[in-house]
Amino acid sequence: MVRPYTLKGESLPGLRGRAAGIVEDRRFTRFITVLILLNAVTLGLETNDALAARFGGFLHLFDVFVLGVFGD
Repeated sequence: MVRPYTLKGESLPGLRGRAAGIVEDRRFTRFITVLILLNAVTLGLETNDALAARFGGFLHLFDVFVLGVFGD
């Protein structure tokens, strides 16, 4: 998934290999996909004033978590 075609099937040394192993794992891909979808839902919920007033703290906390995961 993240390796160039010329490196498919080759093991990468050291930290680069471990990082590639994590990023190429299906569980990691699913986690990132679910996180993106949940973030989209929370952004939509924040546009509703009543829901934002009731769950604003949680929505903000989740937004901060997502930003932390994606490195902002």
